[in-house]
Amino acid sequence: MIADSKKGQFEAVMVHKGDRFARSRNLAREVRKGLLQKARNCLYTGGNLPLGYDVDPETQKFILAKNEDEIKTVQMIFRMKKENYGFTEIIRALEEKGLNKSKKGNPLSKSAINWLLHNERYTGLYIYDRLSAKGANGRNGHLFKNEDEMIRIEGGLPQIIDKQTFDEVQELMIKNRKRNGRFHKKYPVLLTGLLECECGYSYFNCYRKERPGHKAYSSYHCSYKSSHKIDRCNNKGIEQTSLDDAVLDLLYKHFYEDITTITQKLNDYRQEKIDSLGADLQTLKKQITANEIKVKNIVEAIAQGMSNPAMFDRIEELELERDHLENKLDEASKVENTAAISEDEVRSILEKTKELVRTKNIPEVQRFIHKYIHKVVVHKESVKVTFNVAFSFCGKSSATYRFTKELGREELKDRQYQIRKAV
Repeated sequence: MIADSKKGQFEAVMVHKGDRFARSRNLAREVRKGLLQKARNCLYTGGNLPLGYDVDPETQKFILAKNEDEIKTVQMIFRMKKENYGFTEIIRALEEKGLNKSKKGNPLSKSAINWLLHNERYTGLYIYDRLSAKGANGRNGHLFKNEDEMIRIEGGLPQIIDKQTFDEVQELMIKNRKRNGRFHKKYPVLLTGLLECECGYSYFNCYRKERPGHKAYSSYHCSYKSSHKIDRCNNKGIEQTSLDDAVLDLLYKHFYEDITTITQKLNDYRQEKIDSLGADLQTLKKQITANEIKVKNIVEAIAQGMSNPAMFDRIEELELERDHLENKLDEASKVENTAAISEDEVRSILEKTKELVRTKNIPEVQRFIHKYIHKVVVHKESVKVTFNVAFSFCGKSSATYRFTKELGREELKDRQYQIRKAV
């Protein structure tokens, strides 16, 4: 090899190899550049299509699927999950309607439904370049880049699910992840995940099976008291049925029989939101003006012959930024012009669940209780229940009203005695 290198032959081989690798790298850069350009125009860049979408063969833009059953499937999945149905129940309902099919015609699995429910594209958001780069162990399909590193364009796809429904489903799934055990119990437990002790720890459910001389007994207890032998919390447990029953009575009384107060409080919150929008609208208008000036300056520079590729890339970035600002301005303007909430509108929402609460249908109430109860804090002498009601307007903003009611522990003991007596 040394003799060859003196003749210059070894050096020539190295140059040849280097040129070959450089060409591959350059080709990869050009392909990447072309894909990014297509993505900025919200075009199809390859890969499997999400259920509910097709691609226009001429424009390469995403369109709603020609097979309307795909769209119905997606909408039904989100609607049922919003009502807190599990994956098994969703699959069963889809099968009954003949809709449980993927893009390729295969039955939808639980993991496929879970992925679908997390897919922001259904809100009309175009996303590209989401996955993180390959590491030492290859690419991780669950590891994403920061949002500012992706290409994200609102309105880049036809919308199948509204943003509010999507956000509500995400929030619900996060809550269920923290307290999913309550849905697998053989007996209904209403308040798991909502109960807190005054010491700051959560309350959990305990169940004692029926045995000779003793009836079955279910109660809530402080998790700190149960797990710490030193400095234990001295807050006592509380019988489950009497507390569940009392909370539902409060919910019925203050939600379904006090519509006027709830409507007034929601409108007060809505007005506060509108009053605070003045400064936001002015800021957005200034940002749009500043954006337009930047674009104008670059265009003038190009007209004077000072053009380079970086300038055109910068114009594209500014145009995307302006679209984003104009969308925010449009949303804020809609909120400012929204009408007041009426009692009939509030009543129509609450009527859907009124009968279930009145009859204390615990399995069904479990599905929506988190929407109306923020938390239940157990004190030594009392129990404080914080209720929550939210009303959306303009699709994306919501007015929220929270209030707290208190129950005495002695009152719960009396209720427990009455329940046992009835049994």
